[in-house]
Amino acid sequence: LLSKLANLTELTLKGPGVTDEGLESLPALTKLKRLDLTTAGISDAALEPIGQIENLEVLTLRKTTISADGLSKLTGLSKLRALDLRNVDVTNEALPFIGKLTNLADLQLERAKISAEGIAELLPLKKLRSINLNTIGVDNETLKVLGQLPALEAIQLDSALITDQGMKYLKPLS
Repeated sequence: LLSKLANLTELTLKGPGVTDEGLESLPALTKLKRLDLTTAGISDAALEPIGQIENLEVLTLRKTTISADGLSKLTGLSKLRALDLRNVDVTNEALPFIGKLTNLADLQLERAKISAEGIAELLPLKKLRSINLNTIGVDNETLKVLGQLPALEAIQLDSALITDQGMKYLKPLS
């Protein structure tokens, strides 16, 4: 059914009743720019067809159970500019794959289980303007990495473990 909606530019499929079944037809939606699968009951397998949506610019996977294996299937999304992974069990293992999405301007990683070493894998994201690292235990070492992202304009750091000393690492962004 989805493949027959050829002019679709935005698609929202939310909730646990949304599964992998039927998503294999998504690459046929050549005009699709935004896909929101918040709280969907999808697995890593669903990201295979999603990774083939050539014109996808915004992908929301909030509160899903995907892993690094699934995210590895998205590296070909050359037009992706926003990726929302809030409340997803993203680990350092996933960050090299996210780092290959070089057109990303907005990245939401709230509640991810990542470290400064993992965040260093995001340094290829030279167009990244906004990042959400709420509640991941960001420390001064993380700020050192973030200060190397030249386009960064907005950083969300609720529950961060940073000090005034660490703020100096963000000086290159001013």
